[in-house]
Amino acid sequence: MPPLFCFQVPAMNACKLHSLAWKFFWISAVTLGGGMAMVPVMQREFVEKQGWLTDDEMVEIIAVTHSLPGVIAVNMAVVVGYRLRGVAGAVASAFSAVLAPFAAIVFVAAGRSAMTGCAALDNAFLGVRAAVTAMILVSAVKLGKGILVSPVAWALASTGFVACALFGVDVTLVILLGALVGIAYIACAAVKRRRE
Repeated sequence: MPPLFCFQVPAMNACKLHSLAWKFFWISAVTLGGGMAMVPVMQREFVEKQGWLTDDEMVEIIAVTHSLPGVIAVNMAVVVGYRLRGVAGAVASAFSAVLAPFAAIVFVAAGRSAMTGCAALDNAFLGVRAAVTAMILVSAVKLGKGILVSPVAWALASTGFVACALFGVDVTLVILLGALVGIAYIACAAVKRRRE
């Protein structure tokens, strides 16, 4: 099993710093809905188009950034930026990821009173939320194809989904318990191999 990617040496030659910063600025500018809305766009840009990351690394990024305190979008920018360009990449990615939302928040705050109760704007955001939900689902299916390859993986994913969706269990707890079950499963498999 490969080491957790955030502890690996950064792939310093994976991309140019300005390209990485531009990608995060563009992604944060066109995605509404926070960090999870960024996932499908990041997966398409960084994995499929650029080849800077693998599907496994994307899954690890999602797991790590969801279990850390702070804003998910910024966490993702820092982790991806560090993985691709070290500390400079982390700083550039984080700054770029917050620049467009910061400008949008200032704009919205300035015109808040004029936009309150606007039916057209409310309906537009309703449509955007539906589209973002579809994008997240597509990304989950794409990433799940490479991960859900065993009955244990399916059982963990199903249990985690039910725990979060139906019982409101915190995502961080599900991730930590999933990690513990994964470690226990690998340890049991290793003991079983030794006995054979």
